[in-house]
Order: sequence, then structure tokens, then C-alpha cells
Amino acid sequence: MEPQFYDLLTASAQEVFETMSFQEAIPDPPVGETVAIEGMSLSATVALGGEISGYLAIHASTEFITSCSRAMAGDDGSEVDPGLLRDTAGELANMIAGTLKRSMSTQIDLFEISLPVILHSDGHRLFFSGAKQAFPRLLVPFRTEEASPTFYVELLFHKR
Repeated sequence: MEPQFYDLLTASAQEVFETMSFQEAIPDPPVGETVAIEGMSLSATVALGGEISGYLAIHASTEFITSCSRAMAGDDGSEVDPGLLRDTAGELANMIAGTLKRSMSTQIDLFEISLPVILHSDGHRLFFSGAKQAFPRLLVPFRTEEASPTFYVELLFHKR
């Protein structure tokens, strides 16, 4: 995948996390090999359709989405409803896709964005094995204050 897509995707994710959850999102190099990532609890996916089609997803733990939800709502640390966690994950995916769309679509909209689809399952595993040449796929780990990745943003697309 061309470096510009990595740059556009990481800049979009950084903008959303800094604006909405007041966290610095530090990207690591994209995952380049086949991996199984443990500890994911929430995955939110939005479909992209138009001149560019595919999907954008965010994958994270319940703890991370809880911290984002609290930051976004200005919450004091009370118990967070599971429905609110799903809404937060979906909104983050939707906002990253919207920011990416804005940066890629200078003259015309290159794609439309669907409503998010949420998978909420404690401890699911994310399997990543790349994609075909015609369908570039990026999986970018991000860190916040922690040394290890706290969430992943994934983009798979095909340009007509």
C-alpha cells in the first residue's frame, strides 16, 4: 500500500482521538505479517462505497473504549453502560472514516460511509493476513500513554 494512505489514515485517527477523547494517538508502523491479536473486545466497522469501496474499522479493548467514552462525555468514572461503549466505538470509527473522506475527497466525494456495525465480544481475536494486490489493506497499531498498542485502525479498500 502506498505510504500516502498510511499517512492519511494515521492523521485522521490522530485528529479524531485528540479532538474527541483528548488523547494523543501515536501510530506504529503498519502490521506487515500474518498475526493474531489478542484482547480485543470491541470492533466497529463502517463500509465505504463509491469510487473507493471497502471498509474502515477500529479494534480495541473494553478498557480503552471505556476511557474514550468517559473522556468524550466528561464522565467522573462511574460505571459505563455497554450500549454506550458500543456507541462510542461506532462513533470513533464513523468519525475517522469521515475525516479520511474529507482529506481524500478534494473536488468530489470519493465514497459514502455506512452506519457502523459493532462487534462486542469479550476477548475476541483479530486475525490479519493482508489482502490481494487489488484490495490494499492497512492495519495500524496505535498507542496512547502506554508502550504497547491500545487500539488498531484497519482500512481495506478498492479504487475503481
